[in-house]
This record gives sequence, C-alpha cells and structure tokens, in this order.
Amino acid sequence: MGLEWNDVNFRDGIVSINRSSQYLADKGIFTKTPKTESSIREVAIPDFVISLLEEYKLWYEEQKSLCGELWTDSNRLFVQADGKPMHPSTISKWFVRYVAQIGLPVINFHGLRHTNATLLISQNIDVAVVAARLGHAQITTTFNFYVHPIISHNRKAGNVLENLLLPQKLG
Repeated sequence: MGLEWNDVNFRDGIVSINRSSQYLADKGIFTKTPKTESSIREVAIPDFVISLLEEYKLWYEEQKSLCGELWTDSNRLFVQADGKPMHPSTISKWFVRYVAQIGLPVINFHGLRHTNATLLISQNIDVAVVAARLGHAQITTTFNFYVHPIISHNRKAGNVLENLLLPQKLG
C-alpha cells in the first residue's frame, strides 16, 4: 500500500519496495519504512503486470485531471477517489469479498504471498531468490514458512533414486 509511481521502473520491469503504509487511530494513515532492512528490495514483475500498470497509470492520470484541485497528489498507486492514500486494510477486505463472490477457496490477501512463494519454488526457482523477493533476511525463514513438499518434486526424487540405484537395462 506504500507503493508510489516512482517505485515502478516500467522500462526494466522492476518495483522498488521501500516504504509501507500504516493506520493508527490517533495518527491516521501514515508512511513508514518496512519492518526490516531486508524488506527494502527490488522485485522483478512480469511484462503483463507492467502493461496493466501502464493502463492503470493512464486511468489514474485521467481521474487526477477530472478531480482537478480536489485531487490530493500523494503519488501512491493505491488511492481513494480523491487521490488520498487508501486505508491499508482496504485491499485485504476487498480481496476476501472478491474471492467469496467468484467462488474460489478461502484465502486472505496475505495468503497470496505464500502462494507466490510456493509456486516459484515448485518451478525450481532458487529459494535464495524467493527469499530475496519476499524480503527475508535469512533464507531459513523462507524454508521454514514457505517450502513444503510438492508432490511432483516428491515423484521426481523417487525417479532420480530409481535411476541411480537400478542398473540400466541393455537393449
């Protein structure tokens, strides 16, 4: 929720994570640094996400123009109708309702982080790369929370052992 437009490198497909958004009743919505130094990172994003962000940026600029002087120029990607930063819990609440509406299994927005890590690891992306993308200071955190036995890898391990232990049959 702390992403700003200058955090998106459209040319290279990189998003810089260097701030977060928080809400406290006595302070309102405010910007803070991420919880750890390793949480400050750059994450490569796919071309289709860059395309979506380019489309969104055009719409955003149109909304900004329509609001004129009523627009609060926060430079945030996630804003209210008047440009003010969106409440940090808005996306999470919306996502839970959306998932229920379209009939997907229950998952919260933060669960996408877990799914992302599991999918990357299942495609043999180095766990150190996944850890860096997640902002983990220690790779053991990624192993402890995100690496689970994946049935296809389990089968592959069995096949590798079979090929090592059984002599090749001669034709």
